[in-house]
Amino acid sequence: MLIGLVLVLPVRLPQTSEGSSTEECLLLADRPPSDVSAIPRFEQCATAVPEDLELLADLGSLYESAGRKPDAEAVYRRILSVDNDYADVHVRLARLLLPANRDAARHHLERALALQPNRRAILDMMAALGAKNQ
Repeated sequence: MLIGLVLVLPVRLPQTSEGSSTEECLLLADRPPSDVSAIPRFEQCATAVPEDLELLADLGSLYESAGRKPDAEAVYRRILSVDNDYADVHVRLARLLLPANRDAARHHLERALALQPNRRAILDMMAALGAKNQ
């Protein structure tokens, strides 16, 4: 009879250049602060864990809160380039684009609506655009 032995060792994730571990960054994404003073930390973590789309979405939200709309837009577009089915990010991007580019905003709202057909926030924004919901 063969008995297998599994040894589990603690895994240390790499450090960011500022000394935070990527593990700390992942925990940060689980409990994001709403204070814009956290932006530098989120930026460090977004570099350390670039594949964490939730962390990036939180960074985009912080940028919006700080009035840094071009930065928020860039982060949201980066997320959608990886996951075009992220409905909430389509809504966030549409909200940013709405004042200046109604067609682009409509495009993102239509995509979000296709992903989440009955979401009230999307329907309300579409109505505000004067679009016909199908």
